[in-house]
Amino acid sequence: MNTSPMRRFVVSLGLACCVLSPGASAGDQAPIGALCAGCHGPSGNSSNPNFPIIAGQSPIFITYALKAFAAGVWPSTVMGGIAQGLSEDQIRAAAAYFSRQPMVRQRQSVDPDKAARGEQIHLRLCEKCHLSGGREYDEYEAVLVGQWMP
Repeated sequence: MNTSPMRRFVVSLGLACCVLSPGASAGDQAPIGALCAGCHGPSGNSSNPNFPIIAGQSPIFITYALKAFAAGVWPSTVMGGIAQGLSEDQIRAAAAYFSRQPMVRQRQSVDPDKAARGEQIHLRLCEKCHLSGGREYDEYEAVLVGQWMP
């Protein structure tokens, strides 16, 4: 097991978020959800453009994402360290909890010309997995519409 100082710091940071995050309580349906709340919000609807919205995503996608972070397939210093510290049960609990939360799409200003070009790219490359213009998903993909643009 990797016990590097950086990994210990990241896991400690995650545990601190669990204790300090709003909505965290001993009776929470998914205590692991409180670990995620520090960045993604208590219901998975991030209010910060640096963190994606995880509410309403497929439980299969959330599980895959956490395992991909843990394995380094999706590189992320923070999420890699946090995901490596999760058990299978915690991953399942987080996936179940956040998949049941309704997604709140973020209102953002849009450049109509860029949106039109983006729609063409989406139709050509993305629609096969990110259905209905990114508003729906198959069980292995994420909802895109309403995510923070960055």
